[in-house]
Amino acid sequence: MIHFRSVFSDLNRRVSLGCCIFLGLDYDGTLIELVSSPEDGKLPEDIKFVLKTLMASSKVTPAIISGRSLQNVRDHIGLDNINLVGDHGVEVDGSLIRFIHPEAEKFREFLKRLIPNISSVVSQYPSALLEIKPYTLSVHYRLLSIKERKSLLSKLRNFLKPLLDKELCRKKWGKEILNIIMPFDWDKGHAFTLLVDEMKKKCPCKPIVPIYIGDDITDEDAFRVSRIEGYAVRVGKPKKNTLANYYIDSPDEVKSFLFDLCELVKDENTALFS
Repeated sequence: MIHFRSVFSDLNRRVSLGCCIFLGLDYDGTLIELVSSPEDGKLPEDIKFVLKTLMASSKVTPAIISGRSLQNVRDHIGLDNINLVGDHGVEVDGSLIRFIHPEAEKFREFLKRLIPNISSVVSQYPSALLEIKPYTLSVHYRLLSIKERKSLLSKLRNFLKPLLDKELCRKKWGKEILNIIMPFDWDKGHAFTLLVDEMKKKCPCKPIVPIYIGDDITDEDAFRVSRIEGYAVRVGKPKKNTLANYYIDSPDEVKSFLFDLCELVKDENTALFS
């Protein structure tokens, strides 16, 4: 993998030639450090400031693409009119498009029937958390011991197996999270593509450079599509089994990139790094 810093001169060149940037950003582990509960994780004021600045630019369209529910992300970032994606792509809202997957409400009713059984399993582990979202469920087990994790996940696998075999739902792993999602081929990558396509419709005369930055296994779907015409950037150490073709070290370095990007789009001749 190549450090994203090494391609900033190429990004500078593409912007100077008139390209516009669509910037997809994961939330947890990317814009903020990982937190133990989805109730935590307010967007810091300096990140909020830099995103507002990018939103005001005609050369960049940012979007936050998260596994959190749309309302949870909206409440934690405190930004109006930014493009938001929640529930791993199921919900999209913002200046480009409003979208809910057509099968979402039907799946929501299915999830409601699962909640009592899954909750009874998760409640056996006081440090585990069942996050109930409109269109997905997430079991957080980051605070469990290794022994407790094995026990919890074994019980969840046994419960979910007949449902997975009947293709009534899918499971998607994250960082110490098990997500229960719709059985359809839809994810962060599809939502990312939807937004890029909408941007292309609104800016038909300008080439679009897609960038996606994320840290989690669930971001691989967005890496798969962003790398085709742009940049797929993983937050963290270089990794072999990833679809990202670039990496960036940490959320702090993501923040530095966002501030440098502000400078780039203010002045096409400004270098990203001195």
